Amino acid sequence: MKRVSFILVTFLLFLCQAIDAQKVLLAGKVVDAESDKPIEYASILLSEKGLWAISNEKGAFAIKEVTTGKTSLTVQCLGYQKRTLHIDLNRNVTDIVLKLK
Repeated sequence: MKRVSFILVTFLLFLCQAIDAQKVLLAGKVVDAESDKPIEYASILLSEKGLWAISNEKGAFAIKEVTTGKTSLTVQCLGYQKRTLHIDLNRNVTDIVLKLK
């Protein structure tokens, strides 16, 4: 019985690690398409995953714990056209540049 319990606990630990390993980081910056100046307070939404971020004064944003797979990324800010991208996340992305018009 102790051996079965040990094997079950070990299996559950490996399962938890596998689930955790499927989460990635999505980070980058939002800039004006014409001037390349950073856009502050832009909202970055991964609506299917229920995650979002707001860009800082340097246009930078980060969304942690994003599950891998296909999703829609929407970027919007007052005074700019909303932009939606369809992306397939399978690893950390830390250098995406989102340009708004």
